[in-house]
Amino acid sequence: MDRDESFTAYVAARWSMLYRLATLLVGEEDADELAQEALARAYLRWPEIREHTATDDLVKQVLAATAAARSTASAMAPQPPPAVSGRPTLAEEISRLLPRQRTVLVLRHYELLSDAEIAGILRCSEDTVRADSLALETGVDRSDLRDELVRTAHDADVPLPPTAAVLVRGHRARRRRVRRGLGWAGATAVVVLAGLALVNLVQARTADGPGPARPSVTAPRFLSMLPSGKEPRIAYSVGRSLHLGPGHDVILGEAPAALLQTLHWLFVTTLSGQISRVDLRTGAITIVTASSRGELVTDPAGVHVAWLAGGSGPAVVVVETVDAEQAVLISDQQRFPAKPRCCDNPFVVNGMTGNGEVIASQPAANRAWAWATPDGGANQVHDIIGLGNGLISDVTAAGVVVQYPPSHFAFGVLQGDTFLVRGEINARQADFGDPLGHRVVYADAEGEIHVREAISRGRSRRGTQDVRLALPALDAGFSAARWEDTDHVLLDVSDASAPDGLLVRCDVQTGACEVAAKFTAPHLLAR
Repeated sequence: MDRDESFTAYVAARWSMLYRLATLLVGEEDADELAQEALARAYLRWPEIREHTATDDLVKQVLAATAAARSTASAMAPQPPPAVSGRPTLAEEISRLLPRQRTVLVLRHYELLSDAEIAGILRCSEDTVRADSLALETGVDRSDLRDELVRTAHDADVPLPPTAAVLVRGHRARRRRVRRGLGWAGATAVVVLAGLALVNLVQARTADGPGPARPSVTAPRFLSMLPSGKEPRIAYSVGRSLHLGPGHDVILGEAPAALLQTLHWLFVTTLSGQISRVDLRTGAITIVTASSRGELVTDPAGVHVAWLAGGSGPAVVVVETVDAEQAVLISDQQRFPAKPRCCDNPFVVNGMTGNGEVIASQPAANRAWAWATPDGGANQVHDIIGLGNGLISDVTAAGVVVQYPPSHFAFGVLQGDTFLVRGEINARQADFGDPLGHRVVYADAEGEIHVREAISRGRSRRGTQDVRLALPALDAGFSAARWEDTDHVLLDVSDASAPDGLLVRCDVQTGACEVAAKFTAPHLLAR
């Protein structure tokens, strides 16, 4: 009784504080359910929690961890009505974040916790916390962000403390725990016998073989047999028509040659070399430069973009800081210890790393370099060594991807001047753009599309999860891949039943796929 009495007294006294925090974490519609669920979990540890000097902090940690663990599907609550101007408000942008991203934001700017403290609560790395925080912080005044959170918490309509209901849920959770304990005890003999039987199977497995694939949805014979789904949340173009989201289209002066999407902007390049910047919220178009060469690249935060300037003469890399709308020119004659060949442009800007380094290469000479962006520190250029005969194919938030023709990919990080391999995969094609940084979308030798955990060195005895996406085997693989969120990837694919191509959205947990857009004309998916 002492346990129950002290628990209900705590709920009655602190309900308002916990409900307001839950409102920030999941919205007011789900705040009551989240707060009750977290308190029921806290009840299981109540003798320990109530003796702690920071009881509130421990309960808040349970609340935050419960919110962050919500699945993307369960978190897709109705969004606030759009602003009259059509431009999302700060509150709307917060509501659209994934559960863990929103939790990181609230803990950072409302609870004022450090990245290390947040990482401890969510059981992830500090790098993951920083990556999640970039989902909204970039380009947003942090004082405005805190003011919005404080206002939302203050305006919450707090109901009466549901002390009796929470106590009932706590008792149920405790009984379930007891039953599970008894179940495990009764099954111990069976587990031991099964474990002994599995020893031979484990020993028989090949050391480097992948783990068993998860059960997945049966793949159809043709793309046209896939069900229809929601429109993409990633920008794409059809001819001169630019689709920024459901019901939000912009007509361009000419068809784009490439699209690059950051948090707030879409960069459009044309065959003539013109680069324009499109505001994703308003559709306003600003010409950035009339002349460029090659594709644009961006850093993971979307703060900088870079490209090769157009015109004759030495190649010049342009790095633009998007928020400040400033450009800094960096000449290859000053930065690259190599000479251009006659009659072509041998330089490629491959990408930008999470720590602000621009990665560029000269494929014909099998050379590559890195230097910091102007605000990232000393921008001394240095050669990248350790690539062997590989060519840099991509730069992601997790590191650098190198392709060794015809079908071998290695991904790793730069440590000083050296490329250090962290994992490898054999595939016809592979995309490492996963926002979590540890999965790869790839087409195998038969043209089947898979998503798997990256194969890390030193873990050869551990099988890796592999999900085959429910798509037919495709001779052409996929033209482009872009992640909508941590659970869904968009693929640009085609076959005989859809010769002009489709955008398909695939759930990387189950493998299920649906048609997000169907085309009858040339199109592009934003990178």
